[in-house]
Amino acid sequence: MLRYLAFREHKRYILQVIESGLPYKDAKVVCLNYAEFEKFLANIDYARTLYKHSSQFTNPRSDPSL
Repeated sequence: MLRYLAFREHKRYILQVIESGLPYKDAKVVCLNYAEFEKFLANIDYARTLYKHSSQFTNPRSDPSL
């Protein structure tokens, strides 16, 4: 139970960081890393939502990392 609460607090912190007004480049990296973390935890639906959210920070024409 304690581990679950730690993950919930971690989620709350990450979401605050994403919504705090980071530059798009940094917000994209945080979202993608967090989505990978959620995928690792087998929370696929939430990871999919994070990927969808991070897509607003990315322009495929100008981002060579895609």
